[in-house]
Amino acid sequence: MNYSKLVQLKMKLIPNLLRQIVESNTLHDIIGSDLVTIFRLLIGTPKSINLRNIYWHGFVQLNEVSIKYSYLLLYLLLQIGPILRLSHTVDIITRKYISLDKFNNNNFKMPDLLDNVDQITSIIAHSHIIDYGFKPLLKQSFDYYKQKNYGYSLALLLPVYEHILRKLFVSVNNCIDRLLTAEATTLYTTLDEILCCCLPDGSSNKLCIELGYGYMSLLGDLITLPEGVCLR
Repeated sequence: MNYSKLVQLKMKLIPNLLRQIVESNTLHDIIGSDLVTIFRLLIGTPKSINLRNIYWHGFVQLNEVSIKYSYLLLYLLLQIGPILRLSHTVDIITRKYISLDKFNNNNFKMPDLLDNVDQITSIIAHSHIIDYGFKPLLKQSFDYYKQKNYGYSLALLLPVYEHILRKLFVSVNNCIDRLLTAEATTLYTTLDEILCCCLPDGSSNKLCIELGYGYMSLLGDLITLPEGVCLR
C-alpha cells in the first residue's frame, strides 16, 4: 500500500518525503500508534534503522541485511488492510500515475542494448569500480531490461548507479572518508550533492571535469532537476 494514499484520506497536501509521511499525525490517526511506531523505527528518521534510505541510496550490497527485515515490512503492510476494514475506511483514493509523455522525443531512437549484452556482462564482471556485492544486482537489472520489465530494471539500477557515482565523486574530490558515511548524525553523500556543480565549501565539483559537463547535465535532467523526468 502507498502511504501517501492513506494520508490523502484526510489531507489534501501530501508531504514529499516518506519520512514526513511516516511522522505525520494523519497516518497515526488512520492506522494507529502501534503500527506507526514500528514503521518509524524501520523507515523513519536517520536516527532509526532507516532501511529505505540505506537501500535506496546504494549503501547496502546484496545479502548485507537480514531477510527478516523484508519479512517484517511485508507483514506490517499486510496489517494495514484489516485495520482499515475495522475502522470502516474502504474508500482509498487512487492517485493518478505520473505521465512522462511530455518528455517523449520521437526523433530519438533508443539503441538496442541486447545486441551488446555479452559485452555489458563482461564489463560488469571485470569492473573494479563496481563492488562485488553490487554485480549480481546489476546483472539482474539487465535481465529485467531484456524481459522489458523496465520499472524493475530501474529499481535495481538506480541505487547501484548512485553508489558508483559516489565512489567516483569521493575519489576525484579527495574526500574518501565520505564513501561509506550513512550515519544518524551525518548527512551522507547522495545524488543531489554528487550532481551539483559546487561542493558545500564552495569549491568546484571535479566530477564535472571527470565525466564531462554534458554527461552531468544529462544526469541532472533525468534524476535531480525539478523540471526533468525525476526518475529516482
